[in-house]
Amino acid sequence: MFSRDEFLYSPVRYSFKQNTYEWFDQIPMDNQVFHWDVSSFLSMISYNYVLGQKTLLREIRRNSWISTFQGLEEVSLPIPEHDYNYFPNLEIANKLKSLLKVEILNAISEYREIYILLSGGLDSRILAGLIYELKRENLLANKNFTAVTWGIKNSRDVIYAQIVADLCDINWQHIELGPLDLIENLNLASFQLGGLVSAVHLHKMNWFKNISPNSLVMAASYGDSIGRAEYSGKHLLQLELIKPKDKFGLFIPEYQEIAIRELESELLLLRSRSISKEKFILVEYEMQAHYMRNMIAHAMSIIRRNCEIYQIFTAPEVYKFIWSLHPSIRTNEIYNQILISFNNAISSVPWARTNKALSGQTKYINRFAKTSYHMYEDWIKYDLIDDLFAKIDLDWINSIPYFNQIALNKYFDLIKQRKSKLRFKAYDLFLWFVQLDMLAKRITLKNSEIKFMPIEKSNTQIKADDLFVEEAFLENKYLNKFTKKMFFVYNNYKKKEILNKYLKSYELKIK
Repeated sequence: MFSRDEFLYSPVRYSFKQNTYEWFDQIPMDNQVFHWDVSSFLSMISYNYVLGQKTLLREIRRNSWISTFQGLEEVSLPIPEHDYNYFPNLEIANKLKSLLKVEILNAISEYREIYILLSGGLDSRILAGLIYELKRENLLANKNFTAVTWGIKNSRDVIYAQIVADLCDINWQHIELGPLDLIENLNLASFQLGGLVSAVHLHKMNWFKNISPNSLVMAASYGDSIGRAEYSGKHLLQLELIKPKDKFGLFIPEYQEIAIRELESELLLLRSRSISKEKFILVEYEMQAHYMRNMIAHAMSIIRRNCEIYQIFTAPEVYKFIWSLHPSIRTNEIYNQILISFNNAISSVPWARTNKALSGQTKYINRFAKTSYHMYEDWIKYDLIDDLFAKIDLDWINSIPYFNQIALNKYFDLIKQRKSKLRFKAYDLFLWFVQLDMLAKRITLKNSEIKFMPIEKSNTQIKADDLFVEEAFLENKYLNKFTKKMFFVYNNYKKKEILNKYLKSYELKIK
């Protein structure tokens, strides 16, 4: 069932010289000529993922989202449509819960040893609760479940995940996360994933190389996007269509123009497959195809190198039902109803994001737990910075003609200074530059050449706006602890406002 192409999570395949490959490092790299794709560079730097079918190398492509192969020919499949049905929250929750149970039973049917990725978030908590309920219904005979949580010991995610596992009667294992994991993940992200995601997204995924290859890992990474229509903390109706741009002023104008034009073409390829041209539908397709598939799922394919992984919420029956609903009713309340139905107190365990239960009385709260399960920024800035600079050839990075060298040097100076107010994005990007250099060295060791895209440069003197480059990577100086909290409150208010407004605008469609 894992090869079903209409699933939201379907393994990527790479195309190179009329052949397809399951893994990036299976592609023959010996004695080849490649070209660095400037549009992929811009996409990676601006969004943390590469749009569409692109890779960092122009000669290598990925298969498109929701597609299949007929022989060696790729065929795009129809993308399921959205609708505007409206039902009470409890009815939606019961239907979704029933569909998820069927999805889980189908996924685990051929496996005995099953691992659950469990965090302090809501999605994996739903998965744990469903396993708990299926056990009580005697539908999981001869199945062994272990919940796995990675992160620093005293973090909310680790503390609350253990509580949820105990309440759901699931064995629990904690995996410590530390700075050396980033070094290991640099190699994995560079060579196995083709530099298409940053090492900070791999966490402790390579731990699963230690388990039996006949095991199954279950995750709920798609839960927020499907169950609650939330992408990166924002509701679907709050989001805009992707608009390519040079967010940090690192590209020279000529290459910036080419990159933006090519990314816009890539975006149009997906939009042209949609029957509806309504914005929120196109936004959802973009977030699923570009963000969820090309970043979240691509990072988690590291697990799949060692054993099978399955993402719940991705079966067609599940997401087609959710997409049939009016988008304004895809909210936390659906999750709340499901959690309450388990009758085992997990609905009262704090959500790691807010340190409060989703609704009702909060129990098991730990007011001293760290809000984040990692310390990536500190590890990069203080533990690893010297090692990372030793790994990267800055002369080669500066020789890349796509970049404004003055702006790029300004950026690297900010990293070297370890400015306390730099956004985490600045350090995340630095890791990607290290990965890029590592990938280039690996390919050239195979007697291959990687060229840059030629262009006629103008004679105009290129100047860098030092203030723009610096401010682009600095945190907003006005966001102290109090204003961050107020911003969170305001964002929730605006979300409710837009949901109500959107619902009223479609009253005729849902009557």
